Order: sequence, then structure tokens, then C-alpha cells
Amino acid sequence: MVSGKISPLWFATALMTVVVFRCPLRDLPLLLLCCVIGTAFANALVIGPAFSNIKFVLLNLLQALTGGFLLRLLLDRRAPLNSMLDWARFIGSVGIITPLIGGAVATLLLHTGDKVSYSFFYMWVISEVIGMLALGPVLLLLPWPHRRLNLSELRITETLFTLALTLTASYLALRFMPWPFTFIVVILFWCAVRLPKLEAFILFFLNACFISTLLAFDLISVSRSNSTFGQISSWLPFLLVLIPSHVMSLIMDAFQREKIISVKAKRAFVMLWSILQSVWRWCHHKVPGFRSTIRCVRRLATRKMNSNASPFSRLRILTTSIMT
Repeated sequence: MVSGKISPLWFATALMTVVVFRCPLRDLPLLLLCCVIGTAFANALVIGPAFSNIKFVLLNLLQALTGGFLLRLLLDRRAPLNSMLDWARFIGSVGIITPLIGGAVATLLLHTGDKVSYSFFYMWVISEVIGMLALGPVLLLLPWPHRRLNLSELRITETLFTLALTLTASYLALRFMPWPFTFIVVILFWCAVRLPKLEAFILFFLNACFISTLLAFDLISVSRSNSTFGQISSWLPFLLVLIPSHVMSLIMDAFQREKIISVKAKRAFVMLWSILQSVWRWCHHKVPGFRSTIRCVRRLATRKMNSNASPFSRLRILTTSIMT
């Protein structure tokens, strides 16, 4: 159980879930074994050597296997987050179902009182959900098989400038503004509109880590009650920050893709029209009798056309006259 000075954000399950989703089945045992050893070693350094470390790491592994195979069934491995439907499947599978299953199994294995068990269940579910929402999309959007990202210097500079600006604005909002998470949502909306999808999700992840660090070390004060739910409710606004930002980024990405498709279609139409004009000019000057043939076709079509005929009827008559 993560407590004290450590933020209730858990990224190990999100990482193992994406490993199960991305990697071939023949490579999974070795990769998951490395993840389990690393997570157990990190828990031993923070909490201390105990059998519960191995037990909870195995629960994380079980949850990651469940979530990874659910993602294999629901998402396209080549483009896992290509639409809002894909994002809804991602949220439903590894953002709701698997955290609830993992929290229920972990609570049953505690064998403690009802109050402590419910507190642990809430903390487990919230940490898994926030960790998956923050880190999961970044790992899913990274190119696979892994290759070096070709980012221009302007893109890197713009991303770093936006990161510094959003971190500063988030700190000022948490420190001085009422209802600070509402202002943070607006800041991340600006990131979603300004940056491409991958860079925007990286900034969402870094902002979530930054805000959780401020909350964990009490560098900012958020109003909370002394009840169990009140202590956990200070982390619930992360869902308010991450979910709308994800939706806005995916909507802007869809707009950008539609814009690219429309531009390509317009260019193709312009090229086709220029080709047709070139062919028309060549026939007009080089083909003998082309002008008289076109004039005869037009006169014949004009005679057959009725003034009350619809545009489709006129087009059909003209096409038939030309073809015959």
C-alpha cells in the first residue's frame, strides 16, 4: 500500500499492460519477469522487504495480463487510439474493469477490518485508474516496433516551451486560484489544441506527475476532510483533468486528419482538372473536325432538352448524345 510521502499513482501495472498488448507472445515471459523483479525491488526499497511485496506484484501482473489481453481483443495494434471509440474501449477495459477486479482481489487478500479494506480498495482503484490514464495512452501512441522519432527542432522547442508554460500555470493555479483543477483543465485544453496527439499526451502525463508530486509532499494545500473518502477525494480531480483533455486531443487529431484528407482530395481534383483541360486543348487544336463535332453534339442535345427538364435529365441527354 502506497502511503506517506508517496503519491498514490501506480505506473507499473500500466507499463506491464502495454507490454502484454504490444509485444509478441514469445517475448512476454522474459519481459514480464523483468517487470516483476523491478517492481518488487522498488517496493522493497520504499516499503522494506516483506512477503506482501511479492504478493501485490503478482496481483499487478494478473491485472496487467487481464488488461493486456482485453486490449488485444478490442484495439488495433497498429493504431490503438485512432478514434473516440478506441479511447472508450481503452477506458472501459483497463480504466474501469481491470482496476476494479484488481482492487477487489487485493482487498480480499488483506484479511483486515472493513474500514481499512475499503480505504485500501479506494486507494488501489484510484491509483490504478489515474496511472493508466496518465501513462497508458503515451505508451500506446509510441511507434511500434520502436524507432527514433523524427521531431524537428521547432517541434522540440515548441513542446518544451509549452511544457514549461503549463507546469508554471498549473502550479500558480493550484497555489492561488479557487477550484484550481478547473483552470488546469483549460490549460491542458490549450495543449491539446496546440500540439499533435503524441506530444499532447506526453504533456498530460508530465503535468499529472508534477501535480501529484506537489500533492504528495504537501507543497500545495487542497481542501479535504478527515474521513476516508475525504482523503481519497483530493485525487479524484485528476480524472477531471485527464479525461476531458484526452477527449479534446483526440477530437483535434480527427480534425487534423480530416483536413489533410480534404487537402489531398482538393489537390487531386485540381490535377485531374488540369489534365482534362490539357487534353481538351490538344483535341481542339490537333484533332480534325473536333470543333464541328462538338457543335453538332451541342445542337442535338439542345433540341432534345426540354426547358422543364431537371438537371439530371439534361446531363443524361448530353452524355447520351456525346456517347452516340
